[in-house]
Amino acid sequence: MKSWKVLSSKRVFNSPYLRVRSDECLLPNGRRIRDYFVIESRDWNVIFALTRNGKVPLVRQYKHGAGRIVLELPAGVCEPDEKPADAIRRELREETGYAVKGRMEEIFTFIPEPSQRANRAHAFFARGAEKTRGQDLDGTEEIEVELSTPKELLTLVREKKIVTPGHVAAILMVREGHPELF
Repeated sequence: MKSWKVLSSKRVFNSPYLRVRSDECLLPNGRRIRDYFVIESRDWNVIFALTRNGKVPLVRQYKHGAGRIVLELPAGVCEPDEKPADAIRRELREETGYAVKGRMEEIFTFIPEPSQRANRAHAFFARGAEKTRGQDLDGTEEIEVELSTPKELLTLVREKKIVTPGHVAAILMVREGHPELF
């Protein structure tokens, strides 16, 4: 199998959070595609943070793209030049007031939508999360924090109450690597 050859590329939209480029590509079979749009956004991160008493902080918030309130694990994007592990520690503190002081395990990295997006997502697992302060939300966020046991998370997934693919995958990957928690 061969890759596509990019004949030309131009930026058609640019903002601090999202860029869109239009590529002209030559496929291995000789076919040409004009205006193949690729979304370039920041890498993002998600964390399954387990507290000392066996609970997992979740966030409930409105997501405008979906047009609904969703329940998820804490997550967020990397700032420019920020490492994924540093970004998720920051996001966990900002969204929930919880902090992870010890080691975090990156359970996997995935490509959220490889046909049209050029970013990656990183999923982390950590034990010993502690509530250390209040939330530090930005002007667009209104977040309610809920605590759940790992076993309850599986029920929330089955009942379609947690529906974001990367978050579901993180929960299932933690269950795969740490079945004793469930």
